Amino acid sequence: LDLVGVPQSVDTRWGSLFHTIKMTLKQWPAVNATLKKDGKPALSAETHLMLTKLSGLLQPFDEYTKKMCSESCLLTEVPVIFSEIIHNLQVFIEEETGPCKELAEFLLAEMEKRLVYYLESGEM
Repeated sequence: LDLVGVPQSVDTRWGSLFHTIKMTLKQWPAVNATLKKDGKPALSAETHLMLTKLSGLLQPFDEYTKKMCSESCLLTEVPVIFSEIIHNLQVFIEEETGPCKELAEFLLAEMEKRLVYYLESGEM
């Protein structure tokens, strides 16, 4: 199997992390074959599970980012999108444990801060 198309993560763009995770999962056998060929240990089933959970956590952000950046998105849709993201994070937090839960809690706190900022500033 050839390993192709796994984008590098860029610290300033959260979406690059999502797409890196997504492509790594898609090309899992090729990733492990490449690691083996290079004399490095294969990624574990635990890593696969964590990446799968992270992909599920970040997927809605990708969808909502595309929606909010589209020309058809109305300003009145933004509060609804924020509330849907917050709800998704709350559900994820209830169901998860460990590092994925901690990331979801961080994202939830940041989303709530942004929502409060927009409501208080009148920018929404």
